[in-house]
Amino acid sequence: MFQPNPHPWIDTQLRGVPVPEGLAQRLREVILADDAGLDDGLRNVPVPPRLCGRLRLSVAEDDAGLDALLRDVPVPYRVIRNLQATPGYRLQLQRIAGWVAAASLMLAIGLSYFGAAMGFLVAGLPVLPEPPTELAWYMAGELLPDASESSLAIVQMEVLSDSGRGSEELVAWPPVELSQLAHDAGPPPTPAPYQPDEFTMFAHRRPGGLDPLLDVTSYRWGVFGAHEPFDEPGSWRETQSIRPRGIPAPTVAGFNSSILIRYGVFPFVPTTADESLLTVSVPLNVGTDSFELARHSVAEGRLPAPGDVRTEEFLAAVDYGFPKPSARAVRLSLFGGPSPFLPGAIMLQSGVQAAEIASAPRPPVHLVLVVDVSSGNRREHRLLMLRKAMADLCRWLGSEDRISLVAFHRSAEVIAERAGPDHSGQLQDALNRIPAQAASNPGAGLSAAYALAGQTGEAERTAQPLIVLLSDGLADLPIGAATRIQRHLSEAAAEGIRLHVVASRPAPEPLNVQLQSFVTAGAGRVWWADDARQLGWVLREVVSGQPQAVAENVRMTLRFDPRTTRFYRLLGHEPGVKTLEPGCVLLSSQSGTALFDVHLRQGLNASDVLATAEVTWREPGSGRNERETAVLRRGDLPATLIESALPLQAAIIAAETGELLRGSVYTQLRPRPGSLPGVVELLDQIDTELWQNPSFCDFAEVVKGTVKARPYRGGGAK
Repeated sequence: MFQPNPHPWIDTQLRGVPVPEGLAQRLREVILADDAGLDDGLRNVPVPPRLCGRLRLSVAEDDAGLDALLRDVPVPYRVIRNLQATPGYRLQLQRIAGWVAAASLMLAIGLSYFGAAMGFLVAGLPVLPEPPTELAWYMAGELLPDASESSLAIVQMEVLSDSGRGSEELVAWPPVELSQLAHDAGPPPTPAPYQPDEFTMFAHRRPGGLDPLLDVTSYRWGVFGAHEPFDEPGSWRETQSIRPRGIPAPTVAGFNSSILIRYGVFPFVPTTADESLLTVSVPLNVGTDSFELARHSVAEGRLPAPGDVRTEEFLAAVDYGFPKPSARAVRLSLFGGPSPFLPGAIMLQSGVQAAEIASAPRPPVHLVLVVDVSSGNRREHRLLMLRKAMADLCRWLGSEDRISLVAFHRSAEVIAERAGPDHSGQLQDALNRIPAQAASNPGAGLSAAYALAGQTGEAERTAQPLIVLLSDGLADLPIGAATRIQRHLSEAAAEGIRLHVVASRPAPEPLNVQLQSFVTAGAGRVWWADDARQLGWVLREVVSGQPQAVAENVRMTLRFDPRTTRFYRLLGHEPGVKTLEPGCVLLSSQSGTALFDVHLRQGLNASDVLATAEVTWREPGSGRNERETAVLRRGDLPATLIESALPLQAAIIAAETGELLRGSVYTQLRPRPGSLPGVVELLDQIDTELWQNPSFCDFAEVVKGTVKARPYRGGGAK
């Protein structure tokens, strides 16, 4: 940095000294003269420490007299030649840049001419005549008193073209043929004459093969709400994004955060580095979206993207069958066993199991499920949730309960009517045959659902009708249409038909507002369910009217003993955009687990404590806080993997599969690197009693499918 001359008075005195004639010329000659001996001698002269700085200041300072003297100094010949050659190099570079620009311009012009030629070629093709339009009428019966001419013009007709009829014309599917129950034997009764109204008009087929439910949409509900989604992907399998969630990483010096940043996995934590590292709080409210996405990918013959795999969600996908609580709401279990991957290491599992709520006596119900099957990135996920939840629900329902299924997209289709719990397989087949459409008409779906709920046969007169709508949000309805629908929902609620809504993600405004307004009018409630288990609990609570929460503010904590444990590593739960809360609500029969990779010290006794697990919770009714602990000692560890607890063996399979699919660095830092065929070999070494667990068998089928699947190459399925 430039600084002013600290000795200006010396410069002033020197400028006043007269220079003898010829001295300047003599000095120039001396400076320009070549003297090898003088140069060698000057090289050995030590330079004072401040001389270089003073010379820099002198050169940087403006001196008019020095500039005048330097103008008379002759410039060496080599310097002049180098300066003369510099513009030539610059000119050559300018020419090269000009040639590149000219070539790019010629290429762009050529492509534009090619595009214009193709445009003329396409324009010269013969144009097919526009197909005649057809009016599709949606009005049934006479106009309602509140219908204005403007609204009539909107709902009375819709222009459809023959060109789009192939994808939008509805095919009337016959309902699922259910096997006759014992009490339905005998000749069918003679149908009595009826007077159709806005609800019961969907319950009967009219002469001539016309089915009002499948062929028209009632004006009472109209086509309000039908919309065409734009820029919406067609498959959840390719667009379902896994939102990384986990626990915050410790910020102490003993935690190697560089491994977490570089490889995306938790490192091994030394227990003697810091007191705060001895305790780990593991959240229990873990979903299974990552595993369901991997299941879809493997079914299509490819592995999922490593960034979409979460180890903790693979662990949550298995039902471990932890010991049930006997006298308390929650039971804690702690297991340990030798690691099959690293000699000298052990695997430690902590599991929490909630009690099952006993079902109270209740009247039979007629559950009408209305499913939004319009194409979108959550359609496959919603149907998968419903299929898995339906299988569990049919095992829980009573013999007198009935289920009806209504699917809606542009219009409504009844795919199952008054099926019993023993028709679970047929209901699954009906759900598998639902097609995808580009529009969503919730009005038609609600109309058909209320029509089915209003019917009462001789055997189901005492059944209580319940309507559950599965949708991520309703269309932005006009104010008049939304008001009329709310009025009809209120009238049906006064007759005992309630409406509940289950959404798989929070709907944005104004969809969330309309959902809440419809549910309020229908005397129901909005529920949120992200996986099949949550949907199953929601349906149980809707049917039984009993809250399914067993324990609130449940927290699970593990503390390692530094005298016996050297290192430990938590599998999964890495932090992401959103962190999970340590406290959660456990519902009926819900469980949660955590798995650790632990390295022990040498020379331990059987009574030495390795780790202590603790779970705390609050009872929903009394608000009383409860606590339970479990201790794992060195003597509790078996000698082989097959002697370990069954939940631990299943957890090792689930965690290793997730770690391999996500590309964890720790699966390769072993004497024998991990592989998916190695996991399949490990399946043959575990206890055969695990194969009696349906949840584990389902997971094992996915593991076997990963061996035959092609690796993930990016860009989705091709």
